[in-house]
Order: sequence, then structure tokens, then C-alpha cells
Amino acid sequence: MPSLCRFDPGRGAALYEEIDTKLELLARSLRQRYRIDRIILHGSYARREVHEGSDIDLIVVGDFPLRFHERPSLVREMSDLPLEPLCYTPAEFAALINAGNPFIAEALSEGREL
Repeated sequence: MPSLCRFDPGRGAALYEEIDTKLELLARSLRQRYRIDRIILHGSYARREVHEGSDIDLIVVGDFPLRFHERPSLVREMSDLPLEPLCYTPAEFAALINAGNPFIAEALSEGREL
């Protein structure tokens, strides 16, 4: 289980600084290990609206060696953060965008690239 499975919103800026640093390290590690096109942080953490039960929502687009349902574990094993990654190949992600998927559209509009 991730060591930061609960957030303490009372920590304010210090909480975000710690997690942002870990997210940048994760992004760098993912790019070194896999051919990553994009990493998009979205959801409550991206909006800076975390609460005690929040997780960190990521969309990771790249060439992965596993099937769709197996890919998130590749990301989770690289961090102690409470991550909820969705991992797509570039073709899968492009198809979702082209189809006008509302979840992807919202993640792209509210999220930020790592």
C-alpha cells in the first residue's frame, strides 16, 4: 500500500510541494523506462482540491508492453503515491479524442502535463 495513502490538507503548500516533487520524479522515471508521449495529471489533485481520501489521477500515453488492464500496475509500482493511472497507447488515446470522449476532454481541459 502506498505510504501516502491519506492526504493531510492542513499541510497546505508543503503537501503539494512534496507530491509535485514525487510526481516529477515519477514522470522522469516513466520516460526513462517506456516510450511515453504524454503524462496528464487531472482530477482533484490537479485542481488543488485534495481531501483526506483523494488519490492522484493520471493519464499516461505511451508504448506499454502489457494489455490495457495490466498497465496501471507498471505505473503504481514506481511510486509510493496513491495513484490511479489510466494507461493508453498513442493510437488508443487518439481514438478516444477523435470520438469526443467526455472523460478525456475534461481531463485535457482541467489537467496539466507532467
